[in-house]
Amino acid sequence: MNVQVEGIVLRGVDYGETHRIVTLLTPEIGKVGAMARGAKRPQSRLRALVQPLVRGTFSLAYRGQGMAIIRQGQWLEGYRAIQEDLWKHAYAGYAAELVDRFVEEATPDPGVYEFFRQWLEALAAGKDAEILTRLFELHVCEWAGVRPVLDRCAGCGAAVGYVRMFDLSGGGPLCDRCFDLRRGIPIRPQTYAVMRALQSVPVNRLGDIRVGPDTRRELANLVGAYLEHHTGARLRGREYIRKLREYAWPGPLDGAGGDLV
Repeated sequence: MNVQVEGIVLRGVDYGETHRIVTLLTPEIGKVGAMARGAKRPQSRLRALVQPLVRGTFSLAYRGQGMAIIRQGQWLEGYRAIQEDLWKHAYAGYAAELVDRFVEEATPDPGVYEFFRQWLEALAAGKDAEILTRLFELHVCEWAGVRPVLDRCAGCGAAVGYVRMFDLSGGGPLCDRCFDLRRGIPIRPQTYAVMRALQSVPVNRLGDIRVGPDTRRELANLVGAYLEHHTGARLRGREYIRKLREYAWPGPLDGAGGDLV
């Protein structure tokens, strides 16, 4: 059986001296592994097509129950602005890892594919990489079935307004009546407001949000802790970004002045 699909390369590993195995995200057949025979050869037409974060069309051949073989394809987009920027590439790699971790094999979901494609386009176009990544993580929570409920108290279910505490286990904020330092994580109202906004906004509708360094850090820690608490996932991409910050590599937080949230 032969099929032609559009797809984005999530990751790849070398196989033998000349081959490469890649994981593709596609709208038609979901996430799928495929082998590109001879793709490591300098003259191979598949060489550029099977690099991480490349979007293209892929002609896949299936033989029985074995892995699909990439017969040919067409390169559509390589997101050069991402590939040439250390921070953008780090965030994009982390996003691809999230997709690979939380999207089921061979489960078509055009909405997930379109979201990831639009997210990469927004990142390449210069949208705030860190804010885009928090938006991505919140959408991943939904894919994983652990979407936080942000409009009601995790303790009593009452509607919330001014929020100072977040309950990781309960999956939401705590109102003043349920406020408990033993149970929740302190959260600034600004951080809660940004988190709630990002959970509901489509990636292609995200405007230029000005978010201050303290809010950024708190939001990154909170969303990361929430995702890890409910899924058990410890992701290499997130650790890599942490190390970049640890070694003070110039990044999105530097020079973030002005009237910020």
